[in-house]
Amino acid sequence: PGKSVRQILFSYSLPYAGSTLDLARTLAYPADNVNALITDVGAPVTSQQLVNQGLRQTQGGSFVNLVGQNIPANQPITLRFTNAPSTTGSGSGRGLAPAGADRGLLLILVGAMGLAVALLVAWPMWRRRAAAGPTVPPPADREGLIDALARLELAFEDGQLSESAYREQRLRLKAQLQDVVQKERQP
Repeated sequence: PGKSVRQILFSYSLPYAGSTLDLARTLAYPADNVNALITDVGAPVTSQQLVNQGLRQTQGGSFVNLVGQNIPANQPITLRFTNAPSTTGSGSGRGLAPAGADRGLLLILVGAMGLAVALLVAWPMWRRRAAAGPTVPPPADREGLIDALARLELAFEDGQLSESAYREQRLRLKAQLQDVVQKERQP
């Protein structure tokens, strides 16, 4: 969603028995382009929402390429596989899994995706923490608070603090200084 371009990849290995299999997926957001690449195992693949663009040759092998454009949110996209080799029963049963599919590579890809998601989640927290600057407890006396305010001003002028962190710390230090001054005035 939004103005940024995002690419989301899904990979399926579909063991099944029978003459047909329908794979239906719904996208939560509208998609400008949907591209389905299906390992060519000699089985016809059709879709009401996607147009067959023929075979596509890649380093990974030959793939049936189905493409759709301007798919609205929450519209199911269905791929129908017919007469694919069965993955149950007798025989080697390649099914719809890529020939020679490497389970280790799949685990590496899933791990890399998990790491990327974790970094995307953690990045804003790291930025906020870095923008807040060092957290040093302020002194409790008048001179110490004045010194802390001066150091804060210098840190902000040197670009070590974001404006929001600077304002927040400055307000806190000023409030503590006012409390100290009021306590000093009381008999």
